[in-house]
Amino acid sequence: MGLAWAVYPPLGWRLALGVPVFLAFPFAFGPADYVAGQWRAAWENLRVCSEVTEHRFADLNGLLRTFGIPLTGRTSLAVRAGTGVSFLLACYFGVRRELEPRRALLWLGAAAGYLMLFNPITEANSYAILAPALGLMAHWELSRGTRPLGWLFAGMALTMGLLPNLVRPLLGNSFALAWHPAMTIAFLSILTWQVTRSRSSAGDRKPSLQLSPCD
Repeated sequence: MGLAWAVYPPLGWRLALGVPVFLAFPFAFGPADYVAGQWRAAWENLRVCSEVTEHRFADLNGLLRTFGIPLTGRTSLAVRAGTGVSFLLACYFGVRRELEPRRALLWLGAAAGYLMLFNPITEANSYAILAPALGLMAHWELSRGTRPLGWLFAGMALTMGLLPNLVRPLLGNSFALAWHPAMTIAFLSILTWQVTRSRSSAGDRKPSLQLSPCD
């Protein structure tokens, strides 16, 4: 929702009204103490999930744990929060200025990519959430942009879907825990490069103010 607001600022007042309504809505269907207890339990469940240390999830830590350098505790939380702020700023100052429908595609890629990398209990099959963004960006590049880049995005999606099963006899079930986040980082890096280049090109094309002697 934060990235949606950054890309589409008019959503701000709608979110300001909608989130409290969403939080209060369950109270219409049960005793207040019960509903409040469920919200507290949900928050505690999120806290516990954020402290998972097993090497069985395909988030950023799934990649880092493969190389023995996991992020833990407050460091992990700080990285997730700091990166979230970075995504927010990138969407506000970069993606927001893109034309539709590319703006929506970039938002989808950023939101799905962030969820995959920084949800500490992302499973390998959770990357079905990223697949539509990869597929749509591949179609965009193949039809309107850079065809090799379109094939690259399509190849990323295919490797994430097919490679884990092909290499399982050799590498077991851990391959996807590193490969999927690595492909997501590559995908987001390309999108960042594209937005940066687009903003730079727009600045280069901006006409300079030239005054004639009559002015």
